[in-house]
Amino acid sequence: MTIHVPNTAPPANGFPATILLHGNGGNGAQQVESMSQLLDCHIVIAPSGYANSWFICSEESNGPDMQMLESLIASIKSYSNVNADRIRLVGGSNGSALVNNFYIQNDDPSVDRVCGIVSQMNEPQFHNGDFHFPATGPNVDEDFCGYNTSKDLLIGRKYLSICNDNDNLIPFEGGPSPIGLSFLPAEFSIFKVAQSQGYTGNQLPPGGEPIGNPLIFEYKYLDGDVVLLRGNAQHGTNSSQRNYLKEWLGDCDFNSNTVGTVEADIRWYPNPFSSILNIDLIGIRSTNFELINIDGKIVYSGFLVEGIQELDLNFLSNGVYILNFNEQSRLVVKQ
Repeated sequence: MTIHVPNTAPPANGFPATILLHGNGGNGAQQVESMSQLLDCHIVIAPSGYANSWFICSEESNGPDMQMLESLIASIKSYSNVNADRIRLVGGSNGSALVNNFYIQNDDPSVDRVCGIVSQMNEPQFHNGDFHFPATGPNVDEDFCGYNTSKDLLIGRKYLSICNDNDNLIPFEGGPSPIGLSFLPAEFSIFKVAQSQGYTGNQLPPGGEPIGNPLIFEYKYLDGDVVLLRGNAQHGTNSSQRNYLKEWLGDCDFNSNTVGTVEADIRWYPNPFSSILNIDLIGIRSTNFELINIDGKIVYSGFLVEGIQELDLNFLSNGVYILNFNEQSRLVVKQ
């Protein structure tokens, strides 16, 4: 296990704790190095899988990964600086497949949010109209790798899937992959998850809603409790997807809006601007924003994290716009 704890006093209810699950060939230390700054108000715990992988079907590993996760979660909840009702799982690729196994199989309500990155549900996990798990462990010699036990999913656990339409390893449109498994189409996969959480409407139309810079597309069910983000970061993530994940995991409200003696502020420049607008969050960990034209229409939206970020807004027409940051507004002019 590699562990990172925020260098601040824990809030009254304890820090949220996020378990990071690496992809095939990775390890826990790499996950903490890449994610601890993004999840800066979380305790992050990253195990390294046996043979640097997780036992999904035909991997080199055949370790008891579900039992490991259940034991780890029980241990994490025993610490006084942990919020025992805010345990999260975030996994990438092979780690995302293990996140999906856990989401299907485990009913511990203390794990309230999970995120699978660049690996939607595969066909062993969902087939014949139901979610399944392998009651005696995956077995490559059986149909659907031994995922033969159907399961109703725990209601109330939130789910975020991050996928890319140019992923050459896990196909966004579904079907066979080079790793030896077939996958559901990502848009259908998130629809079935939403249905498992009580959604009764139709599947959202293809395409999603454009947000962020770089541009990503959001498919949002149940007021954001179940979400798919589509990008074009191949078998990885871009800054918009990572910032969305940070905001979606949340639970950073216990942090003060000041850092040391620096007063919280939002600065934007130049104003007027021609194509690039810089936004600087000072002493503010993150915020969502909307750019609204004078007719009141939202023409752009996204998420920002602390520091300076450049927004390429060259596609906008010249005019006067309002930047909304939560409950604060700023006037900006494009020339």
